[in-house]
Amino acid sequence: TLSNEQHRMSAITELDDGDDIDTPEGTIRPTALSRDRYDVSYAYSDEGRQILVYAGKLDTDNTGTPALPMDIIVIDTELYGAQASFDVGTTLTLEARFAYNDVDHLMDNHSMREAPASAGFRLNTTSGSGSQFYFAGAWERGTSEFLLGVDGIAATHESTITNPNNAAFGVTNFNAIGRDLLGLFGEWNGALGNAWESEFGLRVNQVRMDAGEVDHHMAGSNANIATLRDNFNNADRSKTDTNVDWVARFLRPLSSTVDVEMGVARKMRSPSYQERYLWFPMESTGGLADGNTYIGDINLDPELSHQVELALNLQTGNAFFEPRIFYRDVSDYIQGVPSTNAVANMVGMMMGGAAPLQFANVDATFYGADAAWGYSIDNYWSLGGIVSYVRGKRDDIADNLYRIAPLNGTLGLNYNAGTWDVTAEGVFYDRQDKVSTTNGESTSPGYA
Repeated sequence: TLSNEQHRMSAITELDDGDDIDTPEGTIRPTALSRDRYDVSYAYSDEGRQILVYAGKLDTDNTGTPALPMDIIVIDTELYGAQASFDVGTTLTLEARFAYNDVDHLMDNHSMREAPASAGFRLNTTSGSGSQFYFAGAWERGTSEFLLGVDGIAATHESTITNPNNAAFGVTNFNAIGRDLLGLFGEWNGALGNAWESEFGLRVNQVRMDAGEVDHHMAGSNANIATLRDNFNNADRSKTDTNVDWVARFLRPLSSTVDVEMGVARKMRSPSYQERYLWFPMESTGGLADGNTYIGDINLDPELSHQVELALNLQTGNAFFEPRIFYRDVSDYIQGVPSTNAVANMVGMMMGGAAPLQFANVDATFYGADAAWGYSIDNYWSLGGIVSYVRGKRDDIADNLYRIAPLNGTLGLNYNAGTWDVTAEGVFYDRQDKVSTTNGESTSPGYA
């Protein structure tokens, strides 16, 4: 990095390589990795003006993912962007950002792990691109701060599965997927009366999604696969969601050492492209990797979450304690459930011996608590830690949500000598026996 008071030029290179992981139980294969990252940027800063332009390239080669059916052979990613902010007078600041990325991605099941028979070779060729913009104005008036802006994301995705040893083999898994988001948002921070500090936010997002037609090399000889393909291609695949989010937070001092904080919020999430457009039973689940095959549902509704939380901030001369509790109710939570699609079930049984799960809207609840704390023993020594607990469960059936962390915490002892410090930290996890039956999740023992 070279810089003076107004200009800065940077070039960064990062090279990561790793062998397969060795454990006392043996070597985990394939877990080797190879990744290179290159970035260049230029920035200009003057009184009331800041400008940044950058470009980057991330190359990943031969990186094992043993929880998935295939390993990463290539991820070539190019990134470009620019951002600027300008002060208009003494109370208004305008900020704009733009970014673009382009990704080519290959995975297979034979380069890094024990190869199957020739007929079982698989190569997944995917590509995607995305652009993002953000424009907002922030201004101050008295003790209040306002933010108003618009942003958006436009993304495309494609994925085809082939067999390098058989030119006739081909599955068009995702074709011409588009997922575009346009958002309008506003925030206000300020005081309510003499006692309360507050924050209000509102966001409206419009999410548009569409998909092209799909195909499978066995559609001509297997009526069930042909039915799945034709049902998908004949369906109305264009979907538009209008999602409204809001948040309200309030902070009030109860004394010179205790503050109380309260918050309520609403959050919506539209389905991912895998959840909506996965037409054929596959382990293409956005990294879920639970061992099940899945199919999607074009007609999924967005998730709708309402949350309430309460927190205390206690501060004394040499200690602090910040407990927080929360409760979140989620309508139309997107979760895999046993498929009722008889055709998809027959295909899943034929391909892998088990019926797939299908992404569906269910009701779910999350609740829990966390707390951060610290204590200064003297001018040099201090203790600190975090404890966290989350409970996640289905409301429509008696089952738990998948991959919820058990009760866990950290405990650290720190020594600070002014110009340097050292910390010894312990990490602790309880056993988890509240696991998802639907996902076939195993219990796990506690560890530290």
